[in-house]
Amino acid sequence: MFIPPDGGYGWVVALASCMANIWTIGFLKSYSVLYLRIMNEFGDSAYRASWIHALLNMSGLLLCPVTGVLCVKFGSRRVAIAGGLLAFCGLLSSAFATSVSTLVFTLGLLVGVGVGWITTPGILIVNLYFDKRRTIACAICVSGSAIGGFFMPMLLEYLLSEYGLRGTLLISSALELQCVVAACLFRPTDIQARIQEQDRRRALRSVRKSSTSLAAAGTMSVPLTASLAGAASAMGCYGFGLGAYVVLAPAILAKYYGCEKLPATYGFTRLAMGFASFIAPQVNGETMCIFIASHEYL
Repeated sequence: MFIPPDGGYGWVVALASCMANIWTIGFLKSYSVLYLRIMNEFGDSAYRASWIHALLNMSGLLLCPVTGVLCVKFGSRRVAIAGGLLAFCGLLSSAFATSVSTLVFTLGLLVGVGVGWITTPGILIVNLYFDKRRTIACAICVSGSAIGGFFMPMLLEYLLSEYGLRGTLLISSALELQCVVAACLFRPTDIQARIQEQDRRRALRSVRKSSTSLAAAGTMSVPLTASLAGAASAMGCYGFGLGAYVVLAPAILAKYYGCEKLPATYGFTRLAMGFASFIAPQVNGETMCIFIASHEYL
C-alpha cells in the first residue's frame, strides 16, 4: 500500500515538477517575444499569427481531462515523458516551417498538447506524494511557472538576436528535452510502495535486532556476574532493550501500516509476546535452578 511520504523522495518529485514548469510555462509566457519575429519572418497577418498563441495556450488545457485519464492508466511518468517528446518534436519541426499555417499546427497544437501532458502529470503526482505538506509541495511545483516566466523572455530575446528565429526554435526544442529528464524522476506510486515495503521491513529488522541484541546481552551477562550489582547492571541492559522494543514497535507499525491497521498489527505483536511470556518462565525456572546450584551472590 502506498503511503504519501510527506518528504523524502517526494521533494525530488516536487523539484522535478518545478523544473518542468520552468521550461514549459516559461516558454508559453514568452511567446510574445516570438510573435513579432514570426510576422516579420513569414510576412503574414497578426490575425493568423495569433492563432499560434491561442492554440498554444488552449490545446493543453482542453485536454486536461483526457490527460488525467491517461495518467491513471499509464502513470504520470510515461505521460509526462510523452509530453516532453511531443513538445520537442513540435519545436523542432517549427524550425523548418515554411508558413504560419504550418506553425499553427507544429508550434501551436503539438507544443500546446505536449505542455499539457507535462504540467498536469507533474501537479497530480506531487499531490500523491504529499499529505500534510501538500500545500508547500504544490507551491514549489507551481513556482516553476514564475521562474520560467521571469528569465525565459530574456533568454529568447538573446537567442533571437544571436541565432535568429529558426535557431531559437532549434535551441528551444533542446531545452524542452529537459522536461523529459524531469519526468523520469516522477517515480510511480507502485514502485514507491515497494520501496516503502522494503524500508518497512528493514526498519522492523533493525529495531528487532537492536532491541533483542541489547536484551540478549544483558541476559547472557547474568551468569558471568559475581555480585548483585553486576546482575542488576546486566538486567538493566535487558530492561533498556525490552523498553526500546515496546516503545518503538507500535510507532513503526503506525508509520508504515497506517493508524487504521495499528490495532491488528500491534495485536499480533502482543500475541507473540504472550506466547513468549508463557514459555519463558518455565525455561527460566530450569535455568535458575542450575544457576543457584553453581553460584553464590555476595
